[in-house]
Amino acid sequence: MLNITLAQALSLVKNHLSKFAASKSFWSDFEVAFGSGFDRAIAEQIHQSLVAGSFMRPIRVVPDRVLGQASGAFAGEFGSQWRHCTYW
Repeated sequence: MLNITLAQALSLVKNHLSKFAASKSFWSDFEVAFGSGFDRAIAEQIHQSLVAGSFMRPIRVVPDRVLGQASGAFAGEFGSQWRHCTYW
C-alpha cells in the first residue's frame, strides 16, 4: 500500500506539472485541454508559474464542520485552498 503524506503528494504534483510546462508539447497539449480560444496572456502567466513551480496556493485541511457538504473551497481572504479532512 502506498502511504505518502499530503506534503509528499503535493511535491510530486508540483514536479510533474513543472516538467509538463517545460515540455516541447506544452502548448499543443494545453490547446487540446482548453481549446484554441483561450486568452494567450493569461495562459502565458499560468505557463510561467508552472515552470517556476509557484502556481500552487497553500492547502489547508479543515474539519468537516468548516466546509459542510463541500469537498473543497478557495479562501481568498487567506489566499489558500481549503480541503475537507475526510478526503485527506
